[in-house]
Amino acid sequence: MDKVATCKIVQEDGICRELLHEALQFHLLVDRRSEMSTTNSRFKPRTCSELTETLVFLGGEDERVVVRGVEIYNPERDEWKKLCCLPYAVSKHAIVSSGASTLYLCGGDFPNGRPSSEVWKYEQKLDTWIQLSDMLTPRSELGLALIDGYIYACGGTNGEVRLNTIERYSIADNKWTLVASMQIGMTSPACCSLNGYLYITGGAVLEEGDAVDLVMRFDPRKVEWSADVAPMRIARSGSTAVVLRRKIYVCGGLQSNTENTNLAEVYDPTTNQWQFIAPMREHRYRPGAAVVNEKIYVCGGQDEQPGKYHESVECYSMENDQWTIITELICGRSFLACAMLLLKWSDILWDHVCEGETNSLPDIS
Repeated sequence: MDKVATCKIVQEDGICRELLHEALQFHLLVDRRSEMSTTNSRFKPRTCSELTETLVFLGGEDERVVVRGVEIYNPERDEWKKLCCLPYAVSKHAIVSSGASTLYLCGGDFPNGRPSSEVWKYEQKLDTWIQLSDMLTPRSELGLALIDGYIYACGGTNGEVRLNTIERYSIADNKWTLVASMQIGMTSPACCSLNGYLYITGGAVLEEGDAVDLVMRFDPRKVEWSADVAPMRIARSGSTAVVLRRKIYVCGGLQSNTENTNLAEVYDPTTNQWQFIAPMREHRYRPGAAVVNEKIYVCGGQDEQPGKYHESVECYSMENDQWTIITELICGRSFLACAMLLLKWSDILWDHVCEGETNSLPDIS
């Protein structure tokens, strides 16, 4: 890179300088590669690399079972495989992927129902989970986002109160530090990162767990909050937030404490406006969601009917503003986590059977 940057031809040619700048962004801003690839085809993996964008699904629960398994789905082949089982059955956790090839799992509930402060990293080459430094506070029903080498854990509950604190993890230093406080303690916010900002949408607040339409934007560089971010069109908690083509899409959740919703909306930071898009095919509370090959996938979640948990995975096409159910999870559940994982599909030879899944939810009252 040093030799290219000092080359006289590169310095004098505008196109070459632009390509060099793109290359620097790609290698320095690892956590933004997925975000950048939606607006620049040069950031996408080459076909010859044999790398495939896949969906990975971790943990979750229904009325009877807490899941320990890790399922992976290849939309191009319509095929399923299993990765290494989680260290324990977990629910109400959150995950992010770094550089689209490494997974980080934070918090959630232990099998006994107690909130966890543990953090785990999935090592793809070894197909194993490695424990990292614990969070400063146990957090269940937290929001999670990744920005420029730092993982931000937002809100959640420690088992006693809703938390308003935000702490962040340095991937380079394996260390957590407290960085900010939100306006109010909340559980089940939907978090994401865009253009170097942390966005926190919705959530459940106060004693009754009221859903809010609040949208908070935090600038980690200046350590300050924006005061002028438009609220969502509806109040919701337990929804999902993903980024596609520089816009934020929020889907599902519990709407204003009245019903699990199928409504979805999109935020454009350039206009500071929210707009509804086509509603999902299913009503979903605490589903998982991720973007793969410039399409949004939403999976699982609890239906508006009590005791019904979705197995279905549906896909949103931005071109025709339409949702399509494309496949099913191995078992229906909510409070699962989902992310995009970039890997070589032919290298995944494992098909794990997970022992130690919790057959009933604990009573911790």
